[in-house]
Amino acid sequence: MRPAQDSGVVDSAPRNQLFLLLRETPLRVEMIADTAFAFSVHAAERSSMIELPVQRLRSQDLLVQVSAELESSCIVIDPRLVIDIIDASGAIIYNDIVFLSTRRAQWHGERWQCIRHVPVSATAASAVLYFQEPEARPCTFSNGRMLVQGIAP
Repeated sequence: MRPAQDSGVVDSAPRNQLFLLLRETPLRVEMIADTAFAFSVHAAERSSMIELPVQRLRSQDLLVQVSAELESSCIVIDPRLVIDIIDASGAIIYNDIVFLSTRRAQWHGERWQCIRHVPVSATAASAVLYFQEPEARPCTFSNGRMLVQGIAP
């Protein structure tokens, strides 16, 4: 395995093929969208969907930064953040899931944050972000914010 051309190896564990890389050229991004949201997931297994800028996704990678306060009265929940890219036939061509239950067993209004890289997809017809709780246990995402940035070449 070789690092990208614009990256240098800072540290490595060759036996495991793990490399800590440092970009020589700083990452350049431009702000595309800043969206506030609040969702409750109760009887349904997923929240309403937030559309991602598919026109930009057809020509450049995106960084999607999501944060919210998560609360549930249930002892155990399995909340998930999902990003799907869908082509013209309706097929999901990219799926990214963040299992929020790996960060905390119980949620009582704590704030969480994550940044996801969404790769360019020339055949994307739509791209969406939503929250899912497969067992439909009630949970609330409040004071949410989604920032979408385009990665400059």
